[in-house]
Amino acid sequence: MGEKNLSIPTLKRLPLYCNIAQHALDMGKTLISSSEIADCLNIDSTQVRKDIAAIGYGGKPRVGFDSKELVKYIRNFLGLNKVNNVILVGAGNLGTALARNKGFLVQGINIKAVFDNDPKLIGSDIEGKQIVSIDNLQQYISDNKIKIAILTVPAFVAQETADKLFSFGIKGIWNFAPVNITHPKGVVVWNQDLVSNFITFIKFVKTF
Repeated sequence: MGEKNLSIPTLKRLPLYCNIAQHALDMGKTLISSSEIADCLNIDSTQVRKDIAAIGYGGKPRVGFDSKELVKYIRNFLGLNKVNNVILVGAGNLGTALARNKGFLVQGINIKAVFDNDPKLIGSDIEGKQIVSIDNLQQYISDNKIKIAILTVPAFVAQETADKLFSFGIKGIWNFAPVNITHPKGVVVWNQDLVSNFITFIKFVKTF
């Protein structure tokens, strides 16, 4: 099955499988079964096998998956073994927290620069990442061949900022602004509404 035929839920589960297999490996467990992975995520083991088979990797019947090989295969499939340069737009509290997250680079995600329109912030840095004037967005994206942006600006400027990013050649936006962004064909926007997610989480907890 090609990458474009994979469902979004499958793609979301693959990094989780990778993390579980890596944890097993760290604990000295060289083999891990689909049932063990499924138990960690409270899903059916059949789903685990289908997801992993969909990316072309096969385990051994009644034995399971080689933990090291599974980690290596999923990381390679997801492109985590190479550095993906991205930019972050919006150096507020959330943007700063994301820029300081060292876990991104471990997974091959390099926040190369942070952009903002606050003169007090421009020229400073966050964990070595320079804060650049938003006026320089187009030139920076072009010079560094950036295709992905993380958006952490206020809701009232999110669409306007996204439209600029699209016009400058950005093909994907991970949006943390609490508003859904409309976008042209040929680009991807992933809306990450933290408040709505937390409300859903609270409701889910209360059902137990």
